[in-house]
Amino acid sequence: MGKEAKYCGDCCYFCFEQTDGEGQCAAEQKALLPFVKCNKPACNMHVSRKEMRHHMAVLLQGVRSATSNYGLRKRPSDLEIIKASLFAYKYMKCFKMFE
Repeated sequence: MGKEAKYCGDCCYFCFEQTDGEGQCAAEQKALLPFVKCNKPACNMHVSRKEMRHHMAVLLQGVRSATSNYGLRKRPSDLEIIKASLFAYKYMKCFKMFE
């Protein structure tokens, strides 16, 4: 099986999508972002929404394991928590410009 093609519309940084499939790339970090089509081939900053959901799940599992009364929840590895935390920081920093 070959590598799956990546498109802007599948990226977690693709935002403000309009009905015609055009949106903006928040990873560009410019004041006035150019519009791009959701079916445009992705750039090297592409992070799939699936990968983002994985990082979210790791963080949630870490919080739940730390706050569980009985410690019954499996804690993610330190490396997974660090990767998820770094992703979360990068993602929040990227969208901070829209404040």
